[in-house]
Amino acid sequence: MKKTFKYQLEIEVVIDEENINKKYPNYKINYNSIEDFADSRFNEECEEVETEFLSDSLEKWGYRIVKKRKRIK
Repeated sequence: MKKTFKYQLEIEVVIDEENINKKYPNYKINYNSIEDFADSRFNEECEEVETEFLSDSLEKWGYRIVKKRKRIK
């Protein structure tokens, strides 16, 4: 017998909009907008769901990622 368990994953990208240019050196070169940057971070997180970054280590680059997991009954 097979059992299926469903989960919902929410990824929140929080960006220090005032300081992202200073903290993330290639921001101006690689991204046209803050939305492009957020989409990029989101896509990377979706591809690497098992990778956990410490929020503190990302904040030095001007952003953080919050993952919320919930089991769906």
